[in-house]
Amino acid sequence: MSKPRVYVETTIPSFYHETRTAPDIVARRRWTRQWWSGALERYELVTSSPVLDELAGGPRERIAERLTGGNDESE
Repeated sequence: MSKPRVYVETTIPSFYHETRTAPDIVARRRWTRQWWSGALERYELVTSSPVLDELAGGPRERIAERLTGGNDESE
Protein backbone atom coordinates (compact mmCIF):
# COMPACT_ATOMS: atom_id res chain seq x y z
CA MET A 1 0.00 0.00 0.00
CA SER A 2 1.41 3.41 -0.92
CA LYS A 3 1.66 6.19 1.58
CA PRO A 4 -0.51 9.29 1.27
CA ARG A 5 1.43 12.19 -0.26
CA VAL A 6 1.70 15.31 1.90
CA TYR A 7 2.96 18.63 0.59
CA VAL A 8 5.26 20.30 3.13
CA GLU A 9 5.23 24.07 2.90
CA THR A 10 7.29 26.54 4.91
CA THR A 11 5.26 26.55 8.12
CA ILE A 12 6.33 23.00 9.04
CA PRO A 13 10.11 23.62 9.20
CA SER A 14 9.53 27.18 10.39
CA PHE A 15 7.52 26.10 13.43
CA TYR A 16 9.78 23.10 14.02
CA HIS A 17 12.76 25.43 14.53
CA GLU A 18 10.89 28.36 16.11
CA THR A 19 12.73 29.91 19.07
CA ARG A 20 10.15 32.38 20.40
CA THR A 21 8.83 31.54 23.86
CA ALA A 22 5.25 32.85 23.79
CA PRO A 23 2.92 30.06 24.97
CA ASP A 24 1.03 29.80 21.65
CA ILE A 25 4.29 29.58 19.69
CA VAL A 26 5.69 26.93 22.06
CA ALA A 27 2.47 24.93 21.59
CA ARG A 28 2.72 25.16 17.79
CA ARG A 29 6.38 24.10 17.92
CA ARG A 30 5.46 21.11 20.11
CA TRP A 31 2.57 20.07 17.81
CA THR A 32 4.79 20.43 14.74
CA ARG A 33 7.56 18.32 16.27
CA GLN A 34 5.04 15.69 17.34
CA TRP A 35 3.62 15.50 13.80
CA TRP A 36 7.08 15.47 12.21
CA SER A 37 8.33 12.65 14.47
CA GLY A 38 6.11 10.16 12.63
CA ALA A 39 5.61 11.87 9.30
CA LEU A 40 8.29 10.00 7.35
CA GLU A 41 6.84 6.65 8.38
CA ARG A 42 3.24 7.59 7.52
CA TYR A 43 3.53 9.87 4.50
CA GLU A 44 5.41 10.49 1.30
CA LEU A 45 6.60 14.05 1.95
CA VAL A 46 7.03 16.39 -0.99
CA THR A 47 7.79 20.08 -1.36
CA SER A 48 8.65 22.58 -4.08
CA SER A 49 11.57 24.71 -5.19
CA PRO A 50 9.88 27.94 -4.01
CA VAL A 51 9.53 26.46 -0.50
CA LEU A 52 13.21 25.48 -0.45
CA ASP A 53 14.15 28.95 -1.70
CA GLU A 54 12.08 30.59 1.04
CA LEU A 55 13.64 28.40 3.73
CA ALA A 56 17.13 29.15 2.41
CA GLY A 57 16.42 32.87 2.75
CA GLY A 58 16.00 32.89 6.53
CA PRO A 59 18.59 33.52 9.24
CA ARG A 60 21.91 32.01 8.11
CA GLU A 61 22.63 30.13 11.34
CA ARG A 62 19.44 28.06 10.92
CA ILE A 63 19.45 27.38 7.15
CA ALA A 64 20.89 23.85 7.31
CA GLU A 65 18.42 22.83 10.02
CA ARG A 66 15.42 24.14 8.09
CA LEU A 67 16.45 22.53 4.82
CA THR A 68 17.32 19.12 6.25
CA GLY A 69 14.70 18.88 9.02
CA GLY A 70 17.39 18.89 11.72
CA ASN A 71 16.44 17.56 15.13
CA ASP A 72 16.81 20.54 17.45
CA GLU A 73 14.77 19.23 20.38
CA SER A 74 15.17 22.24 22.68
CA GLU A 75 11.91 23.61 24.02
